[in-house]
Amino acid sequence: MNLLPNIVRIARLTVLAALPLCAVAQACAASYPLKEAEPTIGSNVRREIGASSLPLGRPYAELSADERADVRLATAGLAPADEPPFAVDGFRSLPELLSRIQARLKINGELALLVQIDAQGEAQSVSVMKSPNADLQALVGRLLLDTRYQPAMCTGKPCAKDLTVTLALHR
Repeated sequence: MNLLPNIVRIARLTVLAALPLCAVAQACAASYPLKEAEPTIGSNVRREIGASSLPLGRPYAELSADERADVRLATAGLAPADEPPFAVDGFRSLPELLSRIQARLKINGELALLVQIDAQGEAQSVSVMKSPNADLQALVGRLLLDTRYQPAMCTGKPCAKDLTVTLALHR
């Protein structure tokens, strides 16, 4: 009797059961490094200031299959053929904002935000799930509200979905 298919099935069920927790758990989320916008004076190396659960800097169409899978994990309730919402510009301005915030505030901790995106690709609200700093959540929340999104696609039609953005910052 081959138990391998059952073990794989159990492992998949375990991962699926853990998905809601991945939104706020660093260990679950994929980790994409965030670096300073400019190197510190006297250095040519941009220091790492944290990590993101989402790939930043490229539109969804330019992401690899693995990166797209990470974005799908950040969007609850997607059917296999559905596409998640994502920033039209690939969140290009987020790393620079975080770099400026870290240069001044030197925050240590995790920020998890839930962006509610409507079928037209507009952010309707941002909910704070976890935050190490009120200024950080306000600035990043404002940026996420002002971002243009491609809406989620559900059975081929634009639909409203939530996207979880998790950032782990360190000094």
